Amino acid sequence: MTEQSPWILLSRHVSRGLRAGASPRFHAALLLGLGAWLLPDPEIAPSLAFLGLSALVEELVFRLLLQGEMHRLLGKASPLPGLSLANAATSGVFAAVHLVNHPPLWALSVFFPSLVFGWARDRYRSVLPPIVLHLGYNILYFYRL
Repeated sequence: MTEQSPWILLSRHVSRGLRAGASPRFHAALLLGLGAWLLPDPEIAPSLAFLGLSALVEELVFRLLLQGEMHRLLGKASPLPGLSLANAATSGVFAAVHLVNHPPLWALSVFFPSLVFGWARDRYRSVLPPIVLHLGYNILYFYRL
């Protein structure tokens, strides 16, 4: 098996991510972000640049690196249809890491959106859809659009 160019791999990854934008399932996942309105008003509004950068960094670390490695270790194990064990484990770590800067209820509240981000990563085999979802959820929460 020959080694593929990083550019070819990147173009395939981007292509999968862009296809997600045309999917009704992806749009439904984005609409789930409206649930952020049920949470208390954050009373702060970080810049859009900060929200975008945090979504990018968190999804690269948690979806690309951690969830990818969890898939390698756990295989295709699935506790529920559409939910990989790798996604559930990564979401647990994602919520736990939020305990560093947030109260326990806040940290727990990021577990369920994390499952959606992980589902998008598994479904579209790209980190771009979870980045877009994460940014969308952040905007819906902090700006209450």
